[in-house]
Amino acid sequence: MVDATDAADVWGDFCARLDRLGRQVLAHETVTGDRERADGLRALSRQVVFALQDAVEFSDGGRPALFRYDDDVTKWGGPNVDNNYLRCAVDPAGTYRLSGDVTGCREILFSLNAGDMQLGHVVIHDECCLSDLATDDGRLELTISPDQGPGDRLRSRPDTARLTIRVYVVDWDHDTVPALTIERLDGDDRTPRTLDVVTMAKRLDATAAWIEGSMPFWLDYMARADRPEVRNHLGAPVTPQGGAENIAYGGGFWDLGPDDALLVEFEPPTVATWSVQTQTFPWFESGDFTERPTSVNDRQAHLDADGRVRLVVSHRDPGVPNWIDTEGRPTGMLVYRWVKAATTPTPDSRLLRLDELRAHLPSDHPVVGAEGRRQALASRRRAAQRRFRR
Repeated sequence: MVDATDAADVWGDFCARLDRLGRQVLAHETVTGDRERADGLRALSRQVVFALQDAVEFSDGGRPALFRYDDDVTKWGGPNVDNNYLRCAVDPAGTYRLSGDVTGCREILFSLNAGDMQLGHVVIHDECCLSDLATDDGRLELTISPDQGPGDRLRSRPDTARLTIRVYVVDWDHDTVPALTIERLDGDDRTPRTLDVVTMAKRLDATAAWIEGSMPFWLDYMARADRPEVRNHLGAPVTPQGGAENIAYGGGFWDLGPDDALLVEFEPPTVATWSVQTQTFPWFESGDFTERPTSVNDRQAHLDADGRVRLVVSHRDPGVPNWIDTEGRPTGMLVYRWVKAATTPTPDSRLLRLDELRAHLPSDHPVVGAEGRRQALASRRRAAQRRFRR
């Protein structure tokens, strides 16, 4: 039994729980090689960084503050690389105002949530998009409250715990990431508080509990989702419980040798935006999208003259515009998202050898040489640095 008044006892228990968890997940059946173990150590460290922020630094709905997560560093749960994610703890009985200049923003999804998928319970209580709101002057004013009332608002429920924000950055060079602020309009008590050991004990306990729930959950999720008999095929899109209500997700796992290529084709869906991205196996993190072309979206993609999108998933550069780099991983998850979709096509896929790929592409499909790829990657790197202020 931990003595919540003894700081050394609290810290020792926290570290011991992380030690036990690390040993547990690194021994998971899906963690089979040195690269997977190294990725696992990094995934553990990233989830510690996130959970400490969530439970220690930003857990007080009485003093609301937005913090960023699931970016180029703190990755978990299969994040969308075309999103800047923010979240904020809220008091379900409180009234808040979220505001900011949203000029140049493509789209933002706002959700009020309870729970987390990996903790066994998640509910979306209310949700809206920037495009649904009155922002003709470029100014966002969104009220969060349990009450109905005038103006743009999200309604909280008795167990609402947080506000989640997805800022869509589809044109990486031009879409704006707004500086949003949130304030509590009722009972915003900013009297300086003195931290005590018992409070920190509760926050560190919540931190450890979150990681203990998250790491095994996503490992087991990936183990269940990976069915070797249907690798290199993509499933039909669905809206999973706990995910955003206006996003249809689909995907599958690749299984590629060094000279293989997976050709993925589809008619572009009628959507606000779409993307196809990699997620690592078994840790369910986004690929290294800053340094490698591990994703393609509707603003980045080349469309052939017949109106179809053709993507190539491979370990080596196939010399095509829509290359999705596996980072040399023999297997991984390919995920597609159709956002605010009026049509929801299921992509076709074919396993080919790289040396026969051109025979399966239109004759006028562009060739991307070494210099073109270098320039594209340099542009990608600069755009990611701007988005995340690196």
